[in-house]
Amino acid sequence: MIKETFDEVNDKFLSSVVKRLEIIECNIFHQTKEIESLHCQITSKDKELQDLKTKLNDSEKRTAEILNNHEQHSRRNNFSPQ
Repeated sequence: MIKETFDEVNDKFLSSVVKRLEIIECNIFHQTKEIESLHCQITSKDKELQDLKTKLNDSEKRTAEILNNHEQHSRRNNFSPQ
């Protein structure tokens, strides 16, 4: 009788432990998938950021060239020989 009760309690305990392990394993799986997704998003955002930095740099260069050309043109028009 005691052995049967012990075996029953032991089986219930083991069943509970197995169920908890399955839940934990499932949670870990979902968290791993989420982490992988976030890594992909980070990679995508890093590329997008790099592209935007390149565009900004190109735009700044064009703006500097336009300002330089404008200043040179203004100097030529304001030059008065004496």
